[in-house]
Amino acid sequence: MLYSVIETSFEVRQNQLKDLTTLEYLLLGDLSDVLEEPATSENKKWILALVDTLLQTLPEEYRLRDTQGVYNDVLQEHPTWDSAVMRIRHEQKTLVSQLRGLKDSLDHCENFRASAKVLKNELMVWMNRLVQFNQSEKQLLQEAYNVEVGVGD
Repeated sequence: MLYSVIETSFEVRQNQLKDLTTLEYLLLGDLSDVLEEPATSENKKWILALVDTLLQTLPEEYRLRDTQGVYNDVLQEHPTWDSAVMRIRHEQKTLVSQLRGLKDSLDHCENFRASAKVLKNELMVWMNRLVQFNQSEKQLLQEAYNVEVGVGD
C-alpha cells in the first residue's frame, strides 16, 4: 500500500514537471510573438503577464526536477560530473534572477514606447539563453543516460 502511494506521488510530480515544461514552451512562444508586436501599453501588459507567469513556472519546474533527484541520479552514476551539475543549478538561478530584473525594468518603465526596443531586445536575449540552457541540460541528462545504459551498436 505504501509503495503505491509513493509511486503515485512520484507519478504526480512527474506529470507536474511535464506540464510545467509544456507551459514554459508555450509561454516562450507567446512571449516571442508579443515581442514582435508594436510597443503599446496593451503590449506591455501582455509582456508583463507572460513574464510573471514564467517567474512562477521556472522556479517550480526547477524545484520539481531537484525534488525528483534528477541531478542526484546523475551525480550518483557520474561523481566527476559535479561541476556540470553545479553549472546547471547556477544557470537556473541566474536565469530566474535575470528575468526578475527584466520584470523590474518593465514595471518601472514610465515610457514603454521609448524603452521598448531595448527591453524587448533584452527579453529576446534572455529567451535565447533559456533555450540554450534547456538544450544543454537535456544534453547532459541524455549523455548520463547513454553512459549508464549504453548506446546501441
